[in-house]
Amino acid sequence: MTGASGGESAAAHAAVRCARDAPGRLPRPRTSFVGRENELAQARYLLDHNRLLTLTGPGGCGKTRLSIALAARAMNDFPTGVHFVPLAAIRDPSLVPVSIAQGIGLQDARGGPLLEHLSGYVGDRKLLLVLDNFEHLLSAGEFVQELLAGSTQLRILVTSRSPLHLSGEQEFPVPALGVPEPGGARSVTAVAACESARLFAARAAALVPGFTIDGQNAGAIAGIVTRLDGLPLAIELAAARVKLLPPEAILARLEDSLGLLVSGGTDVPDRQRNLRATIAWSYDLLSEGARRLLAAASVFRGGISLDSIEAVCAKALDLGVPVLDALQELVDHSLLRLAAPSAPVPRYAMLETVREFAAGRLSTMPGAAAIRAAHAAQFLGLAEDLARPPCWPAREGLDLLELEHDNFRAALDWYRQEDPAASLRLANRLTAFWSARGHFSEGRRRLGELLELVPDDDLERVDAMNGAAWLATDQGDFAAAGALLERSIARARATRDAAREGTALFYRCACRESHPWL
Repeated sequence: MTGASGGESAAAHAAVRCARDAPGRLPRPRTSFVGRENELAQARYLLDHNRLLTLTGPGGCGKTRLSIALAARAMNDFPTGVHFVPLAAIRDPSLVPVSIAQGIGLQDARGGPLLEHLSGYVGDRKLLLVLDNFEHLLSAGEFVQELLAGSTQLRILVTSRSPLHLSGEQEFPVPALGVPEPGGARSVTAVAACESARLFAARAAALVPGFTIDGQNAGAIAGIVTRLDGLPLAIELAAARVKLLPPEAILARLEDSLGLLVSGGTDVPDRQRNLRATIAWSYDLLSEGARRLLAAASVFRGGISLDSIEAVCAKALDLGVPVLDALQELVDHSLLRLAAPSAPVPRYAMLETVREFAAGRLSTMPGAAAIRAAHAAQFLGLAEDLARPPCWPAREGLDLLELEHDNFRAALDWYRQEDPAASLRLANRLTAFWSARGHFSEGRRRLGELLELVPDDDLERVDAMNGAAWLATDQGDFAAAGALLERSIARARATRDAAREGTALFYRCACRESHPWL
């Protein structure tokens, strides 16, 4: 019961959409990859000899960039595909299988468990899966292990702040970039040979054309990267200041501020404390409006469109400056990045480490709840007029919903805690999208949970039962669909709601065409 508007046959809907076998579906970072040759060689050897390799280390140590570089170098060894699955925006471990299926190019399972669906596709194909940012989803590790067990040549590369603790897992701790030897030479040649210094220079040159390591700045650059423990993210944040400050001034400010900022928190590793301190240092140098916007941006997941952040600020946050000006300041300081420069509506991305810091700042702000509510309301508003099955938005509309899916999930989660009826209203309006784009399991789970929370007298419950039945039919679960529709019809008749009764009867008719014994 899915497909394009205008109708396709039930048999066509029941067919599993084939995954695209073209290899090379990796992100294309906008900045150069600097150094790491030894780490790449070691990790490549481990990947060749282990089916599950986990790159571990603190946030900001460069795990994601290393995984992309490693996957790119190994691409020829995986002729049927290299697939990158970003997980930072996912909060529910049960969504990991769905995210993996989407990463490969499969829809959710039809008529059977998703594990069987995935395993059946992977089979003996020589695939590489890159699962990025797994640390908050460790309970989904069992699925990863089962997926490996159900295949023969699949290899999985994971990035995580901690290992998955699975049988057969090979851990590779990602070290920080090398820094100059204490008391060693600070000549231009010696500093330029250091990976962390080269990274600083490369990022600085992207902002100040012609910037190089020279006799005047070599010592300061060596001091900066040493002070920052060679952590790539911290170095990039410091390098973002070269438009305003020469390296000597950056070093002086780091020496003044980080010594104070890293004190306390003895249970936190020194490098992680230094990273947090570096983000805090960058944050403290922002204007007040940009600080407030960074905190507000932390409520978004999976990307931030200019239209949506402007709408949230208009409802709940007065920056004192135009939103675009504050956004530009955050981009200039590398705390946000422009994710799609050629898109008609600007869209921004935030590293997970920065988002965690910003979320901490948001929690201390007056009006934080209003900002979260405004974010949820923005995405409820975007879904308000969506078509319901058997109609759904055009291809462009579905693409936009897919792009914002993680933000819709955030809104559903917030409303589930604060206003379950609103969460159910939003879920009902996403049913056609979930159906058209194969998010059957997630849609059924969310609707089922919300039906348990919303009072019986809410008419949205009838829509939810209809929607859950539609998604159950998508998966071939006609018994569950029939039971839901009988409940829906009875409730609609009891409330004399002819429109909802008609919808339920139409769905039941469609079910009986496929399974006349229902």
